Amino acid sequence: MVVKNRLVFKDAGVYERYLENFQSKPSIISEDKFLDSKEETLGFVSLRKEFASLNRNARNGSESTCAPSDPHLASLLNPQGMVQIGKWIFKINLCNKRCYVLDANDATDALLHEMAKQQPKNAKISFYSTEEDVIDLLMAGVRGKNSLSNSGEKTLSIFGEDDKDVEGPVYYDGMKVYPGDDRGKIKGKVCYQAAGIYFSLIAKFKYMEKFGEIYWEAGAPKCIEYTMIKYQPKNRSEEVKTPRGNDCEYNGEVQYRPYEAMRRLDRYHYEVRFKLGAGYTEPAGVLKGY
Repeated sequence: MVVKNRLVFKDAGVYERYLENFQSKPSIISEDKFLDSKEETLGFVSLRKEFASLNRNARNGSESTCAPSDPHLASLLNPQGMVQIGKWIFKINLCNKRCYVLDANDATDALLHEMAKQQPKNAKISFYSTEEDVIDLLMAGVRGKNSLSNSGEKTLSIFGEDDKDVEGPVYYDGMKVYPGDDRGKIKGKVCYQAAGIYFSLIAKFKYMEKFGEIYWEAGAPKCIEYTMIKYQPKNRSEEVKTPRGNDCEYNGEVQYRPYEAMRRLDRYHYEVRFKLGAGYTEPAGVLKGY
């Protein structure tokens, strides 16, 4: 359901099933078209669409500042970074690693206007670190910090320091495809997306060609091959995935995400290779978090 261009999920169970449905994308359509269809069916304009418009106008195909790395997260949020799950309205600010929360029962027009700001401040708005399982904490009655104490710095866990030593995200930007000139380059990224209510491991890869002085995304055979995936969700045993064949795409960006859920990972080790065309292999990108 959509209310005032904000996705509203009845409860955490409905939200979790919506995340699982992301994996139902038919192989014959691109990720962008799949997400476009879901959003248009709901009559929803997402943060993903807004950033896509900005990126089309950006030189060299650079990502917008503080944009979600995972398009699935961006597809859940409205342009103000908000979504509602059960009785809680969430605002995600990845710049300062904060997940703001407002009880929907208190959601006057004035408070919703405040929540739409980059750094909301009101006694009825609390915040948590994006590294935390915010939905579980709310269900357990663990209160976040009062937004009036908001100083703008990045937020650590309410339990103290962040609990992972993270290497990443790992970027590949500007590698020349044709020796001796700069006509084409690849852009790849391997990262752990942490957003308080959404967590994923994702690798993504696209090919850029230079037209004039600007690089634009271009069609080419692109594949992601994973060589190592190990991860451990909170309070669960470690999972290991056996290396397999490639995930490939010709038009648009190729993506592969072995983990996507509303609960964080305690540990992860993700290695991939980016391939362009026949046999061209980028050295493996390695992402680790402990």
